[in-house]
Amino acid sequence: MEFLEVEESSISEADLEQIVAIVAATANPPASFAAIRNSRKWGEEKKSVLYLRNALSQLIDTNRLCGNEKDGFSVINANQ
Repeated sequence: MEFLEVEESSISEADLEQIVAIVAATANPPASFAAIRNSRKWGEEKKSVLYLRNALSQLIDTNRLCGNEKDGFSVINANQ
């Protein structure tokens, strides 16, 4: 069975907002991929690596976050 990438349209706006909230609440920015994925804010439903990568990519493309998986992620301040 082949695994296909998650389409961007299947990533909920609520999940995108949750990721931004997790990154914004990070005590020592930038937030690592692991910190975002393992955040308690997800509750019992831990998101898949592929889903989070696609969501983070979408947030970067729409200028809501900056960074990458290696260096971590930060919220782009709209007031800059």
